[in-house]
Amino acid sequence: MREHNIVVLKGDGIGPEIVDEAVKVLDAAGKKYGFKMNYDYELMGGCAIDETGEPLPQKTVDACKKADCVFLGAVGGPKWDGVPGNKRPEAGLLGIRGALGLYANLRPARIFAPLKDASPIKDSITEGNLDIMIDTGIRMQNAEVIPWIITGILFPQPLKYPILLKSTQVSIQSAEKPFR
Repeated sequence: MREHNIVVLKGDGIGPEIVDEAVKVLDAAGKKYGFKMNYDYELMGGCAIDETGEPLPQKTVDACKKADCVFLGAVGGPKWDGVPGNKRPEAGLLGIRGALGLYANLRPARIFAPLKDASPIKDSITEGNLDIMIDTGIRMQNAEVIPWIITGILFPQPLKYPILLKSTQVSIQSAEKPFR
């Protein structure tokens, strides 16, 4: 039987509840298709701040680097709104992305038939068939991770490159990388 080592980062807010149910789905799929998950539960985000004082403990980074997969729940919440940027839960999210060399945050976008009239993107534009991927904001440029948020909110030190909101120029190599 194939085994997969997965680090689980439940996160904050609704994250733990969703992750617990998703783990049940993974286990059911494993039983049906003949594979086993070995879970290692680690801390990241607000729960890590509460327990260790850091949004991304080194123990979590080390575990994630050794794992076959990292399963991540939502992070953050109003409880940590007053925390300095480099100590906010979201700093853990950006930190783990950087530590693992991740740079694209691709999310599917579809308009379901019952909701099409509520969408600002109308059938006249999509011809009734919207099925796209949205990159919500991490770029790799010259081996440096650059989020499209304003410097200082999550990064206490200035970045070397300008931050562009909602549009970015990337090299062909960076654009092709997620598809390799």
